[in-house]
Amino acid sequence: MPPIWRSGADTHVPTHCLYPGGGQVAVVVQPGHDGMLVTDDRLGWTTLLSAGAEPTRKSAQMAARQIGERMGIQYDRGLFLLDGVAMNEAAGAIIHVANASARCAGSLSAQTVPGPRDIPFWFSQPHERHRFDAVASQLGRDYCFACYPPAFSGPTEAS
Repeated sequence: MPPIWRSGADTHVPTHCLYPGGGQVAVVVQPGHDGMLVTDDRLGWTTLLSAGAEPTRKSAQMAARQIGERMGIQYDRGLFLLDGVAMNEAAGAIIHVANASARCAGSLSAQTVPGPRDIPFWFSQPHERHRFDAVASQLGRDYCFACYPPAFSGPTEAS
């Protein structure tokens, strides 16, 4: 996994979660009013738009807000956030925000990303598939892709 990195007062924390395109969910932790502010820095929404989604703004915002409400996370114009997080609650808050961001992007991309619906979006993007496999290997999980056909590598020579 990529390392945690800082940018000014912000700390960027890569997580175990993946967006539909295979990109890794990173959460931003900042000093807040009564503790820390943990956000997805609008990366879920940005990932969704960069994947070619064309949701109507109102319906997508409403769906994202409902995901946030179910998970107990604030949602504001593309941003999932938890404010006032105590130091001893930071790890849970980071995972919680990452899960909400990935769930929202996955849910909305399944409804709005144009293209074939019979395979996950990341398998139609070879460079994203490679990134997904690399992250899955780093996490030490045994992911089974047996239900998906192997990538076509071209004609083979018969012996």
